[in-house]
Amino acid sequence: MATELLRSVTIEGIVSEFQRGMKSSNIYTDIDSEEGAKIFKILETSAEREVLMAEMSPQQLASFASYQSKLEATRQLDMEKAIGKALQDAGLGEREVTEKDSDVHSFPGAWEPPV
Repeated sequence: MATELLRSVTIEGIVSEFQRGMKSSNIYTDIDSEEGAKIFKILETSAEREVLMAEMSPQQLASFASYQSKLEATRQLDMEKAIGKALQDAGLGEREVTEKDSDVHSFPGAWEPPV
């Protein structure tokens, strides 16, 4: 029980850091997403985001959407890696399940399904 609580607290801390922007994601930038990245930066600092988006071409909107999608996927992957590392560093990584562990019959008094 204490281990699960410690795992939860560790995970919540990492997620919170990502939500506050303390942990940054390094998005892979390719030629297709360069325009999307530029648009993202402009919109991020704009007071009239909706107006700017309404004036964008379909290609610009597609570039922006593609970049935003890649950015979110990268952030998610970075967060998962950070959580895994934090759990490992705290000695709370997933334990490997052996065949014996997964064999319900190896536990004395284990429930057995009706035949």
